[in-house]
Amino acid sequence: DLYKDHSEVECIFEMRNFDETEDVEVGFPMMEFYPWGMDLGNKDFRGNLHVWVDDEKVDAVEMYVPGDLKEIRREKDKNEEFRLFRQREKANKPWYVWKTKFPKDKTVWIKVTYTLPAYNDKRNHFFSYLLSTGAGWWGTIGKAVVEVTNHDIPKDEIIRISPSRYKKEGNKIVWKFKNLEPTIKDDIEIQYSPLVRKQE
Repeated sequence: DLYKDHSEVECIFEMRNFDETEDVEVGFPMMEFYPWGMDLGNKDFRGNLHVWVDDEKVDAVEMYVPGDLKEIRREKDKNEEFRLFRQREKANKPWYVWKTKFPKDKTVWIKVTYTLPAYNDKRNHFFSYLLSTGAGWWGTIGKAVVEVTNHDIPKDEIIRISPSRYKKEGNKIVWKFKNLEPTIKDDIEIQYSPLVRKQE
């Protein structure tokens, strides 16, 4: 659900284990992390994410910060720190992680919900969702549907929608994928509402 100043996201995953029963550490990228204005050392984002496995709430959610992000945080030159963050802006983010049991030959349902403030890249606002992180699971993603419901953004303020293979259904933008082996080209991004710049 996309609003001008924030978004509310619900993800539902249907996952089947074709091998022996196993406890797996499941990860979800920290979508509210952006290089600017985020102090990983002093802020705990876990209150923003809610996880259910087969309708049972998961309370033991941890944060995982990749080692190279920690190294960037140690950079003393703030300009260089920002440059390094921008280099990996669309790369691997910090993660939320939790343990999930996948019984043999069983289907497990995982639901994840979170909210995001509207972000901008100094030109436009944008919303993004990463499909590419799903490449780590075995095989292809048999079926994926992504629906973005636009609640209050005027049509003429939507600047760019990617990837381009979407359909509009009323106020919804819908992507449908089959047998998807996702890459960053499949990541969802909507740019909208140019920033208003004050005249000097």
